[in-house]
Amino acid sequence: MRVYISADMEGVSGVVEGSQVNSKEGREYERFQEVMTQEVNAAIRGVFAGGATEVLVNDSHADMRNILIEKLDSRSRLISGSAKKMSMMEGVKGAALALFIGYHAKAGSFGILNHTYSGKVKDFKINGVAYGETGVNALVAASFGVPVGLVTGDNIVCQEAKDILPGVETVVVKDAIGKQVGNLLHPSISYNLIETGAKKAVEKLINGELGLMMIENPVELELVFNQTGLAEKASVFPGSVLVDAYTVSWRSDNYLDVFFAGLSMLDMVH
Repeated sequence: MRVYISADMEGVSGVVEGSQVNSKEGREYERFQEVMTQEVNAAIRGVFAGGATEVLVNDSHADMRNILIEKLDSRSRLISGSAKKMSMMEGVKGAALALFIGYHAKAGSFGILNHTYSGKVKDFKINGVAYGETGVNALVAASFGVPVGLVTGDNIVCQEAKDILPGVETVVVKDAIGKQVGNLLHPSISYNLIETGAKKAVEKLINGELGLMMIENPVELELVFNQTGLAEKASVFPGSVLVDAYTVSWRSDNYLDVFFAGLSMLDMVH
């Protein structure tokens, strides 16, 4: 049984401010590389205890070179570096189960460091519903028949996950007070909780207690930008429609096509 882990950084224990997860400007960045790596290790221990036979980890934060490979559980393999065609979900195809570790809440929520793929996006809507990276990426996993069994991060992203992912386990490592303020668990406690949650996720998979996140076709993407000029730039993407001064839409019968279109438009405005 291969388990896939997509690991972000804003949602790990102790992180409350952007510089802590920014390799170019953060004096605390190396501290939280360690914490990120140890949260992933906790998930790896848990899934092997639950019955996994193989683990693939995808470093999914920023330049995607954050996890300390020399400190990563040697039973796993790591996908590192960018750019990746599947971005945060590179390597998910063929897995039996996906875990989202260190995830953050969607743009416009009250979550710590909330955003959805880009700080330039107000909403990432699919069929009229605004999703965060949890939902956007869970739909990618579902496209390959892979359920998401565990999401870890603050209380806001964990509630997002419970609202959309059938049977999902969640681990709250911090409670959001503001975008850059949190009430935090000690990392050692978080590691234990994540290990337990990961084991439960595998057990739920085996017991048939997890489901796929589903949407109906056709799939319409609406990217709502926070500046009009960004929407104008994105609307150059083939097949896109400038709905209003801030919003660009794109439609397909295939969710993965919509996902790739969204990523491409976001790349265009960086």
